[in-house]
Amino acid sequence: MEDDQVKRLAGEEVSPEYAAMVEKARLEQELGAAVYRRRIEPGPSQTELAERADMT
Repeated sequence: MEDDQVKRLAGEEVSPEYAAMVEKARLEQELGAAVYRRRIEPGPSQTELAERADMT
């Protein structure tokens, strides 16, 4: 795998297995970033949600 890392950094072709692993990691990071962005967006507070649901 270390050889594939060096090849990738040099812009050379890497093994299909390594390329798949890198793509999977990229997609996982992208998903995590999207979830994080949604979690930090300002939105209704728990109190506001409870009031909307008639639970106060």
